[in-house]
Amino acid sequence: MATKNRAFFDLVRFAGVVSLVRPRQINGRIRFGAAPLDSFVCYLPLIVVSVLCFLASLTVHILGWMQMIPPGGQTVMFLHVFIFVLFIPLFFLLKRPGVQKTAIDEFLELLPKWPLRLTQFLFFYAIAHFVFFIYQTSHYPKNGVPAYLQIRGFSGHWMVFYAVCALGYAELRRRLIANNKADVRAA
Repeated sequence: MATKNRAFFDLVRFAGVVSLVRPRQINGRIRFGAAPLDSFVCYLPLIVVSVLCFLASLTVHILGWMQMIPPGGQTVMFLHVFIFVLFIPLFFLLKRPGVQKTAIDEFLELLPKWPLRLTQFLFFYAIAHFVFFIYQTSHYPKNGVPAYLQIRGFSGHWMVFYAVCALGYAELRRRLIANNKADVRAA
């Protein structure tokens, strides 16, 4: 039983959850994530996976505009489910202890200008695209909408969520690095 608990703790520690959820007090100030070096590395795979999923959703979206079904057909719908695997933990990890703002508000304030503008553009594009998608599907009978159009309808939203995930995990990694540098200077 102790081995199972140890394995679970190692998995959680690798994900960086322990160092983020449990704040520590250093020099009289609450620190968000005074984490060991291995916590820095744990965000890199999440950033890479988010970027790769964003590029995959962008590719699927472009193929949809070209009226082509992507290789693998409907199997690209795994991108729809995988959003939740990346986005839900990000939402909870972005919230800092003791801060009254919502995680999304705090995240948007901390973003540099160009990623913020990109995210806003993708968000408004996804809304406009969804309205256009509804208009286009109204011309087809029920259960008669082409597969490329259905996939394109979903992929517009995938791009937004995966871009936010990539930027969010990059921001979390930046916070950990900044906090670790501050803790080293304070010590």
